[in-house]
Amino acid sequence: MVKSAKGGNAEAQYELALLLKGGWLGDTSNDDRLAEKWCQKAASQGNVDAQYTLGRQFNYLGIIANDKVKEMALRRKAGSWLKKAAEQGHAAAQCDYATGGYSNDKEGWLRRSAVQGHADACYEMYSRAVWAVLKANPESNPESPDYVLAHEKECEECKKWKERYELAKVSKPYTAEDKVLIKWLKKLAVQGQEEAAAVLGIIYYEHDNLEEAEKWCHQAAELDSVRGQYSLGKIYEKRGEMAEAIKWFSTAAEQGKFEAQMALGRIYGDYSTRNDSLCFKWYLAAAEQGGFSAQAKVANMYVDGVGVEADEREALKWFVVRSKDDPERWGKDVESLIRMYINGKGILEDPIEACSWFVVLKTVPFRKIERDGMEFGFQGSPFYESSMLEEQIYSLAKKMTADQFDMIYSRAIQICLDASKRSCWMKEYIEEYNIR
Repeated sequence: MVKSAKGGNAEAQYELALLLKGGWLGDTSNDDRLAEKWCQKAASQGNVDAQYTLGRQFNYLGIIANDKVKEMALRRKAGSWLKKAAEQGHAAAQCDYATGGYSNDKEGWLRRSAVQGHADACYEMYSRAVWAVLKANPESNPESPDYVLAHEKECEECKKWKERYELAKVSKPYTAEDKVLIKWLKKLAVQGQEEAAAVLGIIYYEHDNLEEAEKWCHQAAELDSVRGQYSLGKIYEKRGEMAEAIKWFSTAAEQGKFEAQMALGRIYGDYSTRNDSLCFKWYLAAAEQGGFSAQAKVANMYVDGVGVEADEREALKWFVVRSKDDPERWGKDVESLIRMYINGKGILEDPIEACSWFVVLKTVPFRKIERDGMEFGFQGSPFYESSMLEEQIYSLAKKMTADQFDMIYSRAIQICLDASKRSCWMKEYIEEYNIR
């Protein structure tokens, strides 16, 4: 393959790039720059899959870029390669070129992609048809599922694209990248490389070939691949063989696999396999690795005394960790935190802290999202509306002195500043409103 790539074979160059990117070729593996070099060579010769790979890669790098100049440069590269692949008829490239904001003819490219059966493009076309119906009836409630379903039945475009999407999402065709990896990973897996076997099994799992997935994941798991063990657990869970699923999830979780810990927390929290102490054990392990949903689960389990002795101090700790680490998910979590400060016992009862968090929750502004001229949602810090909570806070506030009010607002500002160290969104809010 290397010889063919050096000889100018575009297909070999693309395959070499993928193997280098995945870290499958020994000492030169995982070299992103070398992988990009070979991908560029293949793309420059017109290899459509290499063009799409480069476009997708530059698009991702543009999204995570930390400055505007770099972001725009990467987006130009992404747009250029996606357009080349799209013009050659690559369905995924056509969809990404449209949804990435690279073309003024968004609907045209989406339609080309959707006609080829690309699931995301079909869904986009369906969504556009639905929004067209909603725009035509602005006096109705667009959030009502019954309303949308009623008009879908009358809308031929809605029905057409919904049917195509339902068909497309279950077909799961192998991509060019999948085919290259299957070809080469099989060669590595039969030589005993456990991670190659694990990734091979994952590819088959994602395409619902559970027989092949089990074969390769089992080989990887027996060779102590944590990825293989976790994936084998997923296969058995999908089949409903819960004893085997728990066995392999546990093996991976004991070695620190976050996803396996979350899976066990979910399984032991389910009615049919419920075990509160084990549910708490694994959610706690996942929470300690930074899992947001696990942190919320742990906090609430401490509040309710489920799987662990009730401990408001520990519950407070996890609510604060989650709230500070992700201001955009405050909502119900912060309301729970406020209630703990209001109703807590002993050291946890703190009216000043309760009011301070409430001030933050009420004053951080909503951000409206617009689509085709219609407001349909919010992003930012979502306030979970509760008139009862407001009444409790106002009842506390009536008893406050002027000095205590100063303490509340100083603390609220500090909460925002602390959160801004971890959240770009909160940092922008701080700067926009000159909060100091």
